[in-house]
Amino acid sequence: MRPLPQPQMKPWAYSKPTTPILLSSSVSLLQGRSGTPDVAALSNVFREPLIIDEVRFAIYNPDPLNSGDLSGTTTCRFRMGRVELSPKDIPISLYGTSMQQYSIESSSVIDNPDTVVTYRHWKLPVPLFIPAGSTLVPTFRRAQHPTSTTAVTYQIAYAGRYVNPSEPLPPRIQVPYVNAFYPNLDQFYAAGAPTGEVVYSTGELDLANLLDVPVRVQRFVGRMYQYQSPGTSELADVGANGGFVGPYFVEMKDSYGRDVVKDPTTFSTVFEIERRNWTYSKILGPRERYLMKIYNTALPLVPQMPMVSIVGWREEVFK
Repeated sequence: MRPLPQPQMKPWAYSKPTTPILLSSSVSLLQGRSGTPDVAALSNVFREPLIIDEVRFAIYNPDPLNSGDLSGTTTCRFRMGRVELSPKDIPISLYGTSMQQYSIESSSVIDNPDTVVTYRHWKLPVPLFIPAGSTLVPTFRRAQHPTSTTAVTYQIAYAGRYVNPSEPLPPRIQVPYVNAFYPNLDQFYAAGAPTGEVVYSTGELDLANLLDVPVRVQRFVGRMYQYQSPGTSELADVGANGGFVGPYFVEMKDSYGRDVVKDPTTFSTVFEIERRNWTYSKILGPRERYLMKIYNTALPLVPQMPMVSIVGWREEVFK
């Protein structure tokens, strides 16, 4: 099977200067629950079109000892009317590459000295146009956890701009697209992830373009988590690490059997260790995908879970 000719996809530029705006809302979830923040707080009260440039996440966790880093085991899915940014739930940490974590000694938001706040930042691959009267609606789901009984607050913020009324509206809007591969999060939290030698292989619906239009892939994001009861943590180095982590290797092909990662390559080399990403530029045709195999060569002492996403954008008819 020969690949199809590459279509031309160029980001559409908004030429008029505009006024910045930031919208934010939050929702509190117990383990195993789903929820949506107050949609009204994420809507433009003036019912004018907006552009969203960035999505910012903050997780206020008052019980970190019994849950750990929740950005890898909490998913978020975005919808704007009939348009979805992803075909399935995506862990928060797989949207963007930036990550920071702070221990808060005192907070005017949540007055708990043990609260740990985890920040994640997603610079959208293209500015997202929000038509007047529409809202980008996020839905969070927190994985099942065997020991945590405390509610966690998830705050989300959209940083963007007003659209100048004189700006001509595009016939097509550019919409971010994210798809991912990760094992079952509930099973991982229940220590169901294997601790011996294991091979993870992506399926047909994982690192794939499931749309009927082409997707321009911007980057891969790769993270590795471990569960050491009672909490999870992200591994900064997935090479030898005090006996807890055996080397993980990656091999990858495209839909046509061509090598993308030809020889077994360590996880931290494929996904550059500082930002956990691989900057990439490729137009993925409808129903095309990547086949990835991730496997270890040693026996880790605790359950470990690789997670990989593709981040890009596509075009949708607006008018």
